[in-house]
Amino acid sequence: MLEENGQVVAVEPGVIWIESNRTSSCMSCSASKGCGQRALAEYASRRTEQLRVENPSELAVGVGDRVLIGIMEGSFLKASLLLYTLPLLLLFLGGYLGSLLSESEGPAIAGALAGLVGGLMLARMCGQRLGRSCRYQPILLKVLP
Repeated sequence: MLEENGQVVAVEPGVIWIESNRTSSCMSCSASKGCGQRALAEYASRRTEQLRVENPSELAVGVGDRVLIGIMEGSFLKASLLLYTLPLLLLFLGGYLGSLLSESEGPAIAGALAGLVGGLMLARMCGQRLGRSCRYQPILLKVLP
């Protein structure tokens, strides 16, 4: 289970809204000073996100409480795999099919762009469908002291 801390900003029946600071493993890595990802990780860690979190156990929470939320690793990995690899696969497929049309690079580039755009649109549609599934929603695990 992937877990994250947050602070409750609103409470609704069966659902809470939390504000969570983005964390990054880059901040604790020993190579962070020499890594090019550090600036991006520092920028992302300053931003906060408001998340809608299911409260299936109906734990008693109030605005301002610190909570622990989680999502199953398998769900997270499946969604990530779909959303990142589908556009890439369609980009390569579109480029390949475009290259079959002509010896020049124009159709291959156009096919690759069409495949990428189609893959991004398809990933967005699939992501929205997955987002409505209970398995892909974060849940409230416990209230922190």
